[in-house]
Amino acid sequence: MLALTVVLSAAGCGSPASDPVRVVAATAVTASQPAPAVGPAGLAAVRRAAESDRGEFTLVVAGAPADGVTFPIVALRGDRVEHGPRRDVELAAHVDRAIAAVGSAAPATGAPDLLGALAEAARGTPGTLLVADSGVTIADPVDLRRLGWEADPAAVVADLRARDALPDLTGWDVLFSGLGRVAAGQKAPGIPQQHWLERFWLALCAGSGARSCALDPLTGPPTTVAPATRTAPVVPVPENRTVVSSDGVVEVTLPDSRLGFAPGSAALADGADEALEPIVARYREGRYRIGVEGFVAFWGDEGYRATLSSARAEAVSRRLVELGVSPSDITSAGRGAADGPEASTTAGEFDEQKVVANGLRRVVVRLDASQGA
Repeated sequence: MLALTVVLSAAGCGSPASDPVRVVAATAVTASQPAPAVGPAGLAAVRRAAESDRGEFTLVVAGAPADGVTFPIVALRGDRVEHGPRRDVELAAHVDRAIAAVGSAAPATGAPDLLGALAEAARGTPGTLLVADSGVTIADPVDLRRLGWEADPAAVVADLRARDALPDLTGWDVLFSGLGRVAAGQKAPGIPQQHWLERFWLALCAGSGARSCALDPLTGPPTTVAPATRTAPVVPVPENRTVVSSDGVVEVTLPDSRLGFAPGSAALADGADEALEPIVARYREGRYRIGVEGFVAFWGDEGYRATLSSARAEAVSRRLVELGVSPSDITSAGRGAADGPEASTTAGEFDEQKVVANGLRRVVVRLDASQGA
């Protein structure tokens, strides 16, 4: 890890130094995301630290060398803290320099391990931790290619805790900036996946003992990362899969993560319309009969699976009607775990990775023009 420490101020008048007011920024920057940036709440935290005359700013880049570069940017007059007419100008320049250091963070050849960067960043006296990253990670143990977008954030955090893989964020106030902002061929998360990403990192933060965890949204277009930054594998983002049969039946498969169902829930996420509106647009092109079928993983008893799959199919049907499909043109049914237990288990044990890989949690919508009125 590269630890670049920027001392924003120092105790003045010859008095002994008090505990520093620390602000640490952590990132796992790659070419698959824009240049890291700090949100408005993070900027305010840096300014407060600078104005405290005890502030420290540290930048931690995942995978960078361990040797750090430390440089003072203190508002001083001689060997004392500057409280004269130039204080505000100097402090503003120091804050700008610290924020610019985040935006120009350069990765090394090591793994973009954001979880490891958080652990490194949280060493020492707690303060404010700015996580300036897309959060679309590809490093174990939070590799999204393995976890998928359907995993229960609370369950993932519990597993990480059991493996002693969580950073110790005790006493830290954590702000996340840039979650879901991607670049260079990495498909952007849809609205439900964006919400999942935010829930995941907030759950991980809380599970790591942080004093507070919050989103610090960025505004404006992202800055492009220089081509020289390290590359990272693409994380697949779920999309509708559409197949048209020879007799004109259109079958659209919607992964659960596009609909935003929480574990055990049949409540559609706010962003589910993103996946459903193209179906309604096709329906309006010609009179179709629509059949909606819900499928779940092999979990719980048969009654639970039947009830949940039916409820999810009904939720999709209701929303399609709200978006413009005639109620007389649509039916719904739950199919339970139609793929059988072998698709959800390994050696007799439930296998979440296998469930995600096999796309077992899904809703299938069929549009049949031959049955239309």
